[in-house]
Amino acid sequence: MEKLRFPVAGWALLAYCILSVALTWPLAPSMAHTMPEHGDALFQAWVLAWDAHALTTNPGQIWHAPIFYPYPNSLAFSDSLLPLALLGLPFLLLLGPIASYNLLTLFSLTLSAWAVFLLARDTLADTRLPAAPVAWAAGVAGLAFASSAYLMSHLFHLQLLQTYWLILALWALRRLLHPQPRPRLRYALLVGLFAGVQAATTLYYAFFVALVLAGYAALWVLLRLWLRVRTAERFPWAQLAWGGLAALIAGVVALPFLLPYSQVYATLGIVRSLRELDNWSAPLSAYLALPATNRSYVAAGQLFVGTTEAALFPGALVLLFALVGVGRVVRGVRRYLHTPQLLLDLCFWPLLALGAFVLSLGTAIRLTPEHAPLPIPSLYALLWAHLPGFGALRVPARWGWLVTLALVLAAAVGLAFILARMRPRGRVVLAGAVALLMLAEQRVVPLNLPDPAPLQPSLVTQWLAEPAQADLQVVLELPLPSVLRGEHVYTTIRRQWLAQYHWRSMPVAYSGAIPFGTNDMLARAQALPSDAALSFFQLIGVDALLVQRDEMTPEAAQAMITGLQASPRVRHRADVGTSSLFELLPDPRIPQIRAAAAGGSIYLSADERIPGLIPLALIPALEQSGIPIYGPGRSRYYPPQMALPIGMVPAAALLSDAENPLDYGYPPSALVWQGDGVALYQRPATTLASLSLAQPVVGQFHRAFPAYLNITPSPGQVQVGDQVLYLDTATPLVIELDCAQLAPGPLQIGDQRLDLPAGLSRVRVPLTAATTLRGSPDLTALLRLRIVAGSLDQPEVLPEAALVATAQTSFAGDALNLRVQAAGRTAILVDGWGAASLDDRPIHLLAGEVALDPDGRLDLTVSLLDPTGAWLTEHAEPQDGRYILYIKDPAHPDGPGQPVAKFFIRAGQVVQPEPVPLPLTVVR
Repeated sequence: MEKLRFPVAGWALLAYCILSVALTWPLAPSMAHTMPEHGDALFQAWVLAWDAHALTTNPGQIWHAPIFYPYPNSLAFSDSLLPLALLGLPFLLLLGPIASYNLLTLFSLTLSAWAVFLLARDTLADTRLPAAPVAWAAGVAGLAFASSAYLMSHLFHLQLLQTYWLILALWALRRLLHPQPRPRLRYALLVGLFAGVQAATTLYYAFFVALVLAGYAALWVLLRLWLRVRTAERFPWAQLAWGGLAALIAGVVALPFLLPYSQVYATLGIVRSLRELDNWSAPLSAYLALPATNRSYVAAGQLFVGTTEAALFPGALVLLFALVGVGRVVRGVRRYLHTPQLLLDLCFWPLLALGAFVLSLGTAIRLTPEHAPLPIPSLYALLWAHLPGFGALRVPARWGWLVTLALVLAAAVGLAFILARMRPRGRVVLAGAVALLMLAEQRVVPLNLPDPAPLQPSLVTQWLAEPAQADLQVVLELPLPSVLRGEHVYTTIRRQWLAQYHWRSMPVAYSGAIPFGTNDMLARAQALPSDAALSFFQLIGVDALLVQRDEMTPEAAQAMITGLQASPRVRHRADVGTSSLFELLPDPRIPQIRAAAAGGSIYLSADERIPGLIPLALIPALEQSGIPIYGPGRSRYYPPQMALPIGMVPAAALLSDAENPLDYGYPPSALVWQGDGVALYQRPATTLASLSLAQPVVGQFHRAFPAYLNITPSPGQVQVGDQVLYLDTATPLVIELDCAQLAPGPLQIGDQRLDLPAGLSRVRVPLTAATTLRGSPDLTALLRLRIVAGSLDQPEVLPEAALVATAQTSFAGDALNLRVQAAGRTAILVDGWGAASLDDRPIHLLAGEVALDPDGRLDLTVSLLDPTGAWLTEHAEPQDGRYILYIKDPAHPDGPGQPVAKFFIRAGQVVQPEPVPLPLTVVR
């Protein structure tokens, strides 16, 4: 194989630098003050600005970008661009983010073309064609790729222009696995470095580079095994080991950049729905489509006009020369059987093109976006369901650039064979003509660059940057839409861009993923300046409201300002230009939370009725105060906190204001305050322990509760069944026991009998010696035990208004049979909820209150596809998705209830039915 000669590669690199300027004209002369567009491009320029700011001021906080307050790791909501920021840091500091973004765009196009040149040249060298036609064909291949519809469509997606790392990794891997002697260590390092940087730069391409390189290596292994069997050639284990080293290096390089994404996606529960994937899948027509900015075919009214993500036409000349290349390879395939590396390439590139093409079609194969899906199974849907990570990729169409890459390399083969038959002057003429025609096909210049005026800092932006305003940390700009889409997205991006001049935290922002809490924020902002909305924003730590009067009607602006001025929670700070800034006063409830947990710890309930942004905002404040936090995580908001030790009642608890505090060990009298959906409780000094008596049941979702319990006190501890509770007290003790009773019956406490009513009761018993509590196995469930300091002469029973129940379900076709025995209420609420398979949209399948028999029994059969009955108050059209049926207390219809059945609906049928037996318990 001919060695890579730097002069040729150097001339190619210089030519591609000029090409990148031509492809984006007039961006180069305007790069200091404008950009390709003011949407995603401006957002990515902001990302680069934040990267540079954080790298030079506080690198440890770089992932905690000042957007989507109070979410942490918000830089990982989109591609961080950190490798590009590190490479371009001098330019960012000297020229600013706009010029640097534009330079990086030119740099990316240049290197993408050059990487294809290197790969094509290396591949064609194995054909034993003369060096000159190989170099010309490789040069045209680089030009064809850089000017392709995919890259021209994504000039304002800097992260998607970073294709060159993968191509360079493939080039280095090809050299690493080549049978001729090579400096293996050098190429192993290069493969690992290029692959790792590719994964770190663009999350989408992390999947691409992993699958492409793994596919190439796997095919190499199969080919070598075939040669081992066919020719007895020794298997090159050393090269395989070098490949393993390359994979290790790639992991070491990429892992620090990918870990925050793993944490964010796990916490936020980001999984793209099938409907969202379908919206961003490439129809078959995309491979004949060009961007709307194309100045040749589109301007002439030819071919399809594709959206940004669905313009994948590789070009007529690329297709023509690719056909020539394929034909030439087919004719000479016998000769290539004796060139293992070339044979590997001839197998790999068609497979890559086919695989990427199929994946780019996404979850449903359509002729055009408007056509119904063809009755062909989708590979992408299968991978989405079973391969971890695929659910996070929103745009399947982006696999299409690998199809373009494969076609460009095939075209290079065809062109090289044609050029090899020509005289030197003819080669230059033909290669030049082909290059010019390819550029004409994909021409998008001159670009329509937007007016740079909106990017200049406003008066209020400069005012916020003054040291006198440093006390303001979290600024909410108004007005806000109820849904972030359309022109509101551009407004938000512009606000975010201008915020770089003061770097205050923004609760509402833009990124590749919009966290669930932003929707709650937008909904509550619609109620401003109401006291309830101000109270919420005050509690989560927003300390400034910036009213942009010029973005509102005069009447709306006046109403907002008048309402804010009238609120005791707000203080007018300043009017700057067309903006009015109001300061939200510190919330007195936050010091009360710290005081309640002082010297101890706090428990955070994960009840869905709590606005998730409240604990999310409070967690860092509590951590800064050194207060240990216990509690489960909350999907879409925050990860699990510390697990609560057995029996422990923390010094304070933040619960839903609809929850029963006794379930956590706090008496109702321990309430400190409640509001905004939450309630703060402070543990009384007399409360010593609280213990759920639930016991796991093998193979069952629900835990069961005993009807029998031994309690044995001893100095400094109390043994409850198999659990030991350690108590730091010598005072008299009282047990409080929550008991569920299906019918009136006795509870035996040692030698003493207590008569319990049907329903839920709180039983208080003095604990002076070992005690056995025994109820009826079929009628009694001992739910929770609390130990308090105090004295009590006799046991007492305190009935509580609540629903207790046990339930069984069974399925017969689409019919569900529900059998319930309950007490404490005269009816139960049957509530069925689901999530649509296509878009995860919630579906309220059915709901209704069903009366119990006089003995507390219910035997209900209902069709899940077509429910009927006088009890039914809500019914939605069944759709494909997953569903859960709950029973609830009619007095608390918004409560969590208890699940009693799970099932799926697919193609109009109930499938995978799963009864969820419910042992006797309380239904909140």
